[in-house]
Amino acid sequence: MWSLFSVLLAVGLLTIMIAWGKVQPLLAFVVVAMLAALMLGMPLAKIPGAIEKGIGDLLGSLTVVICLGAVFGKLIADSGAARRIAISGACGHGQDAAVRDAGRDSNADHRRAAVRHDAEADPRATGGNLPQRTQAAT
Repeated sequence: MWSLFSVLLAVGLLTIMIAWGKVQPLLAFVVVAMLAALMLGMPLAKIPGAIEKGIGDLLGSLTVVICLGAVFGKLIADSGAARRIAISGACGHGQDAAVRDAGRDSNADHRRAAVRHDAEADPRATGGNLPQRTQAAT
């Protein structure tokens, strides 16, 4: 019964340290592992080896998952999909048009400005559909 209580107490302490205490998770894991080992009666000389083995086994199995996550994250960020997902999510939750415009292609604005400039210089470029500017009296 003491073993179960020790494990539950260790898990609760770990949760409190990380969530409310804002302690770095790796540090919290090491501290809680040491306290749990002491509560469970492990000899002091074996505690560092047990913690090292536990952390090594955990990190060894997670290495592939972390690396693949980093690769896919980079691909999503470079393709622009992350921005599109964020904008779609924000717009779906009642955000205004300014959020949607944040994802607009900035080069498109430059292209539109260039076309507008060309049309003002030569009205035939747009078929004369744009109004002409009038010179203000100086």
